[in-house]
This record gives sequence, structure tokens and C-alpha cells, in this order.
Amino acid sequence: MLLFLALASTSVLTAQKINIQKSDAFEEPDDTWNKLLQFKNGNTLFFHRKDGKGIEVTVYDKSRKKTGQNFVESDDFDDNALICGLYEINGEAVLFFYRICKEPVLFRYRINATTGALVQKDELGTLEHLPGMAIQYKFALNSHLSGFDVEKDPNSDFYTTITYDQEIKIGSSGKQQITVTHFDGSHKKINEGRYTGPPGFKNLTYKNAVVDGDKAIYLLFCGFKERPTQKECSLVLSKLSAGTTAFKHAKLNTDLSLEDVTAHMVFNHNSNKIQLMTTYLTSSTSKVLSQKVTKYYASLLTYIDPETLEAKSRKQVAGEKVNAYALGHFKEEYTGIPSHMILNKDNTTTILMERRESTVKETYLDAAGISVLSDEGVELQGYAINKKQLLDGTPCMSYNYVNTSKSNYVFYNDVPGNIEKNADETSPEIAKARGGRLSTVCVKLNDNSVEKSLLFGTQDSDEPTSTLMVPDYNKDTETYATMILEGKGKKSHMRIAWITFN
Repeated sequence: MLLFLALASTSVLTAQKINIQKSDAFEEPDDTWNKLLQFKNGNTLFFHRKDGKGIEVTVYDKSRKKTGQNFVESDDFDDNALICGLYEINGEAVLFFYRICKEPVLFRYRINATTGALVQKDELGTLEHLPGMAIQYKFALNSHLSGFDVEKDPNSDFYTTITYDQEIKIGSSGKQQITVTHFDGSHKKINEGRYTGPPGFKNLTYKNAVVDGDKAIYLLFCGFKERPTQKECSLVLSKLSAGTTAFKHAKLNTDLSLEDVTAHMVFNHNSNKIQLMTTYLTSSTSKVLSQKVTKYYASLLTYIDPETLEAKSRKQVAGEKVNAYALGHFKEEYTGIPSHMILNKDNTTTILMERRESTVKETYLDAAGISVLSDEGVELQGYAINKKQLLDGTPCMSYNYVNTSKSNYVFYNDVPGNIEKNADETSPEIAKARGGRLSTVCVKLNDNSVEKSLLFGTQDSDEPTSTLMVPDYNKDTETYATMILEGKGKKSHMRIAWITFN
């Protein structure tokens, strides 16, 4: 049972000009799915999967007081449910998820933003049954599962659901393998297309999608001329426009053969272009007699005309200023891999990078890299933050980036003593995700420099405070909400913290 008190506390981090409000303490929930969602009216909803039997929803108003709590009972939302998205749509919290056991079904739960009660439950799509052992086998191979995706336009309430098979065979006479559905903010279906791929490929694997309001949906695929297990693929962009069920296609990389591709796509309404960042495995051959081949990851940023689907320009994500910062401050080259792309309020783009090393049992997340690009892909600023974290679970980014109208910030958990170490020290103490004494570090990115401080408390505090990386950032109010863990051992407790930037 989660225990909540009535009042919120407020503090100000004067050096960084950051205002922090906290809920009163509550018991640490089970190590399961937890998520925060901020609303335009100032409310915040805290979602917690409880006992594999449903969702506990707690409501905070804009004064940060708890005003309601509801338990949404659900046999569908068990420990095997996979989350597709959680959004504010038409003033409600809308949760999309699907189960992978039994018959895979995509669910949509609409939840009242004032009471936390379930408004309506809908089933939006189904797939053929996948046996449990087959699912585990596919996960072990890091394969593309058959499944669902939900993408929302960040500038409106329009969204799409995508139902796809693991391997999309072009020209198959069997069951249709991918369905794309376009919804408006009232959850009315405004368009639906059954995907037919372009000629020249025998197989496609789905990668990513973006929604442009009520106008169109764009989908990215890797296309294979032979089997989908082959190493090289070509990128295919497909468009489903409003008023038609036919897809338009374009092959993007006419001169590249890509291997082990990850992709991130955003629609930049300021420039009216689609920005696509692809990270892929490539190789170089030495000029010495041995002809040694070295493999490494490279990233490419492509700017695409949304009408013609033509690639207007391409820029290599080189991170030269990030590398120069690393060399100048901790005397080593930066080798992190780009993972995320964020559109900033001033129409610049930030590329987030992280250096990682993985073994069978452990994952180390090392130095963070932040590269700020112009609207044409020219690197304007670059930063490298020296850290070293040990995680126990699946690799994920270990820091959060926040863009405000006045400055940019990075948050991550670290050993407090690492803040005082010299900038050129290359071996910070390892921060462990579980156990140890960690505190949240706030890094303000200034012009070609960084300013570090603890976000909560001081280095000498008996109650270290760390952030659980399940945040929600409201760009309109420039408020960053997150769960925090205060204290240690049996004296630890949880709070919700709201952080605003002056």
C-alpha cells in the first residue's frame, strides 16, 4: 500500500536558478513499471503497475497536492504487458499497451485526468498467437518481434497505431502483414491503409514512424533484397496521406549499404522537413599489407522533403566539438554512439551520445556526449561529461537532457565525490544503479563549459537523493517531473519532484 501525506515541500537551487517542489514522502513501490504524466492544466498523474493485476493511478493538482487515487483493475495489464505509449490526448491520459502471451492484443485505456478512473477500454488490433518459448527465443536473438507501435504527433492530438509482423514479405498472398491506422484527438479513425511495399525488395522490417497532424503518416523500413537475416539493408520511407489508402515510397540511401541499423525520425515543422538519424555498423580497411578490417558505428543525419520524400541533404554526425571537449578536459578521444535526437525550442537539434561497454552480466555506461546542431546540421556546440555507471539490467541511456528557453541541462546519478574530481581525471568512481550512495547531478550547459552541482541536498548530506529515470518534461511550462529516492536502507522513501527553470 502506498502511503501519501497532504502537503508538498519547496526548495530553490540558487546556483542553478532552479525551483524544486516535492510531494510528501511515500513508501517505495515495487520494482515494476512506474510512469509520470504532466497535463496542460497543471495536474500530474503517477502510474504504478501493482501486483500484476492492474494500474494504480494517483492524481496531483498544480499545487502538488494529492487530490485522488484510483485502482484500474485489469487482467490484461499484467507483468508481461509491453507499453507502447502514454500521452495526454483531448484532456485524458491515454495508455497504449499490448500483451505477448495468449493472443497478442493492442489495448487503449483512456483515464480521467482528475480522478484517475478508467473512462473507456478499447481493443485496437490483434496478431497471431506467439508461443512463450518462441517469444523468449526471439528476445534472445535481439530479433524484430511481431508487434504493435503507437506514435503521436507532439504538436497535436493526432496519432497512429501500427500492427506489423516480424518479417514483412513483399507480394505475399497470405494474410496482410501490416496495418496503419490514423486517429484524431477524439479517437475517431480518419484513415487506414494496408501496407504494400515498393518493388525491388523481398522483405522489409519496420523501424520507426512519425505523424504530421491530420495530413500524413511516415514509416521507415529496412529493405532486404534476399532474406531479412542478411547483413546489408536499404532504408525505405513510406507515406500514407489523408484521403488515400495507397502508400508512396522512396529509397533513401541510394549509395549506402547499412548493417545493424537503428533509426530515429522526427518531423521538424519549423523547417518543414523530416529529420532522420540512422546509426549503423560500418568498416574501414587499413592500408598496410595486412589489410586489417576494423568495424565501428557511424551515424548519418538525413533531411527529407515530406512532399516528395526526397533526401535534400545528408550530414555525418561526427561530434567533432564533443571530441575536442573530451580531449581538452579529460585527455581522451570521445567514442560514444549517438542514441537520441531532440528538437530544441530555438530550432537547433541536440544529438545525445553515450559510451557503453557490455558483458554477459554487466553494462557500463561511460561518458555522455551532447552535440548541438544548426537547422542545417552544422555542429554549433559540443560537450562531454565524464562519468561511469554500472547497470544490472538492459542497456539504456543513463542521463536525461532538458532544453529550456534559457539554457540546457543534463541530469544523472553519480557518486557525490566525483563532482569534486579534477576535470582531466579519467577514472571517476563507478556509480552503481542499485545500492551504494548516489545523488542526482545537475549539469548546466553554458557556452563551451559545464556547471555541475547536486540537484538535491549537499555532498555531506546523510540522506543522498537519486532520481529514478522515469521523468516527464512539459515543454509548455518547462517543468521536469520525476520520481526521487531519498535516504538509504530502511530509512529510504519516495517522493515526486517537480523542477522548474528560471
